[in-house]
Order: sequence, then structure tokens, then C-alpha cells
Amino acid sequence: MFVAVQYIEGKGAGLVAIRNLPKGTRIIAEHPFHRFPTDMALANIWSLLTNPPTMSDEFFRLHENKGDVADQTPEQGALSNIFPTMDEFGDLFWASFPTIGLINHDCVPNAEYWWDHGLQDGKIRLIRNINAGEEITINYGFGRWFDTGKNIIGDIVAGREIHYGCGACRCHSAHIRGKFGFTCLCNTCKEGASHP
Repeated sequence: MFVAVQYIEGKGAGLVAIRNLPKGTRIIAEHPFHRFPTDMALANIWSLLTNPPTMSDEFFRLHENKGDVADQTPEQGALSNIFPTMDEFGDLFWASFPTIGLINHDCVPNAEYWWDHGLQDGKIRLIRNINAGEEITINYGFGRWFDTGKNIIGDIVAGREIHYGCGACRCHSAHIRGKFGFTCLCNTCKEGASHP
């Protein structure tokens, strides 16, 4: 185990490294606990994920532990908790993950999500060295299906590995607030620095 769940000020639950880890370390590989067709309305996905009896305990744990999400619309709630995937038959799906779903956003993240088509699981890999106690973050605003769908669908159909890494040049607090319904609290946004 490389990570532990911990309360992150202003964000709610998040994941932190339990020891120093080098760049390139795959820290999570897991199967989704829910899959949804891509043509399903995001509000309907959110409804299924958050309303008994269809919701799972795992998803409820993710949602109730998030920080600044009181003003999220159903669409924003769904977007901040689903990732693009593809089944063994080539059908595209949204998926929600029990551990990956706990990872918070950062405009300059230290990790990336990718979908392993062959193994049918989501993975998180570090894109820089991190220290014990450091929060694991990914970038919600770049490379995700809903921002660059044509490129990602082409890669999935071609069977290429799909990565969702740092896209800080396209990410800023207003984009995150509008797309996902929360205020970005990363150091770059708090300091008002320009994104690389």
C-alpha cells in the first residue's frame, strides 16, 4: 500500500503518500465499482450514484467526504466522480472508482490517471517524486473525456493507453468552478501564479 485516506483542509477526504515515492510509481490499480453508458445524462448518473438503493457504500463515502461541493449541480457532481473507460467489446463508458475517486484536483498535479484497456482497470501513476505525507493529486480539468473527447476516443478505439496528466496550461480556478462546482485550492491558484 502506497497511500492512506486523510482529511485535507478545504477539500475533505483525500489520499496522501505513506512513504517517499519516486516518479513513475504506479500507486493504484483498481476496477470501477460503477459503469455508465456515455450517452447517459450526467444528472441521471449523479442520481443513480447518490440515491438509495442504487448507490454503493463506496460512492457515498467518496461524496460525503468531499469539501467545497455544496453548490455543485448534479452534472458537476457526476463529472468530478467519473472517468472515461472502455469495455472489452470496445464500448465506451463512464466509470466511478472507490479509491481513485478520493483523489483531489490540483492544477499542477503529482499524479495522472489512465485507463488500462487490457486489464479493464484504472491506474494512478506518479508524474514526479513525492514525499511521505504529501497529498496525491490529479488534474480534473485537462485531458478528460469531456474536454478532448475526439482525441481520447480515437486513442481508445486504436487500443492505445490513455493518460490524463498535467494540463495546468488549460486549468484555472474559474474553469474548475464552472465545470466541477468547487473552488480550486491548489497552491498555484491560491498564490495567483500563472499556470505553466
